[in-house]
Amino acid sequence: MAPRRASLAVWALLGCSSGPARFITDSATPETTTPDLPTPTDMSGDTEVLVEFDRPVFDIVPIEVAPRDRGAEEAPVELPSDIVPERPPRRVDHCYLQDPGVLSSVPGAASGTVGVAVFVAGVTPSAGAGDGVVVELGAGPSGMEPLEGTLYRWGAARFDRDIDGEGPAGSREYDRWQGEAPTPASAGEYAVVARARVGAGPWSACDLVASQPHGFSPAFAVPWTVAEATAPRVSFCNLQFPRTLTAPMGTPTMPVFGRVFAPGVTDRGCRDTPTAMELQAQAGHGPAGSYPLEGTWTWADGAFNGHRDSAAPLGEGDCHNVEYRAALLAPAACAPRAYAWRVRRPGGPWSYCRWAPPAEGAPRTPSWEVFQRDLSGALTVTGCP
Repeated sequence: MAPRRASLAVWALLGCSSGPARFITDSATPETTTPDLPTPTDMSGDTEVLVEFDRPVFDIVPIEVAPRDRGAEEAPVELPSDIVPERPPRRVDHCYLQDPGVLSSVPGAASGTVGVAVFVAGVTPSAGAGDGVVVELGAGPSGMEPLEGTLYRWGAARFDRDIDGEGPAGSREYDRWQGEAPTPASAGEYAVVARARVGAGPWSACDLVASQPHGFSPAFAVPWTVAEATAPRVSFCNLQFPRTLTAPMGTPTMPVFGRVFAPGVTDRGCRDTPTAMELQAQAGHGPAGSYPLEGTWTWADGAFNGHRDSAAPLGEGDCHNVEYRAALLAPAACAPRAYAWRVRRPGGPWSYCRWAPPAEGAPRTPSWEVFQRDLSGALTVTGCP
């Protein structure tokens, strides 16, 4: 059991053999004990009173005892209240993924070794693994905050060696940990990150950015593609238009549009339309702030809306992209909703598409494959009682 924070007041009565001692704990009810205090033999100077608790070690506090003025009113001697100060939990000062920068495997295969650098001031600069440092590697949906929810799976990493950080060469102030991320159960697009903490302190998420100071960003996790060796994949997709929607509850929305590029399928010419056996596209919506992989989204098939030229680089008249349209059914509730597209080639994994058309000012980084919640569409439902 950890020491309790306590303060102590002792009435030392010279000429008496004992007196009451009272200590106050974190609880609302003070606790009182009456120890035997031997009478000091020397009636002048200082006397130490040693108070022993049946708890883990507290500081021994010297108490000044002056000759008693028999006519004066007795007053307690208050000791400092921070005998055992409360300390905030230690946090990891810095951590980042070292290698690799990208992963690819078939279903069921291990991720391979992933390295993590961790720094805790006053802890990791010592030789060997920093005292109390815990590091884990996790795999979960691309673009998701790893410390939120339960979609990430975690596995323990092991200490590898001391390494240099931002200090001079040979300082060895960082610890390197390594291990394998848990293997996803099915094909898809995943992200690999690490988390680290000291003892029972809070977790800190670690991405690929090595510079300080830096807050974690899903955009800089290690992308991990899990697919059959021959599984076809699309090369690009996005939520094209509109960025926001408003519809009365229980009614269809205005059409929403998404675009996709799939080599050998969408780029066969302006008169060649991909069939449903070659390319699948769906628009869907779910609770605002959620991810499309969470199982709370509702999806509707999209319909071919035409060929579109490639935008990066601009290919006027090349018809390399295909656009789809769909109408969403507004739910019978007015809670905020998010919407997006997803596309796949049969036999391949779904790719989830957030808003990313450069012409409308959306960020071009991170990669479109990283689904960010703040770049999904926004659906406002009206007409609730």
